[in-house]
Amino acid sequence: MFDFVIDKAQKLDVVFEGKHLVCQRTPNGWVNSADGTPMRQDVMEDFLTNLQKLLDLGEVEGGIEQLSEFGLRPPASRVLLEVEGAGVQVLTIGKNNPVQTSLYAQVNDTPQVVLIGSVINWDLRKLFTAAGLIS
Repeated sequence: MFDFVIDKAQKLDVVFEGKHLVCQRTPNGWVNSADGTPMRQDVMEDFLTNLQKLLDLGEVEGGIEQLSEFGLRPPASRVLLEVEGAGVQVLTIGKNNPVQTSLYAQVNDTPQVVLIGSVINWDLRKLFTAAGLIS
């Protein structure tokens, strides 16, 4: 779903569980933009690797008319990734589907609603825990 080279990722701007995290790549590694504290590099690389592997599990019929029902208006979570030479990519994440196996999502603000693996929430929790924003 996201086509990017991890080493070209420059900025990560994420909203999860009501918290906001912005990370910037520097010559010394990733830092929390709010206060300049270093981020755990292994956590950042894991998150970006898993984001790169995220799959479109299928399109949802009539999704644009039901954005609020899918938890996409307003979104439950949002991932904005700035990639050198490729611009900005956006993943908007909504609620779980009825069987709790997938999440409703939109990619790059397109009107099409898709399903993605709910494991992304675990990756987001790990990222925000490493940043000290949630426990």
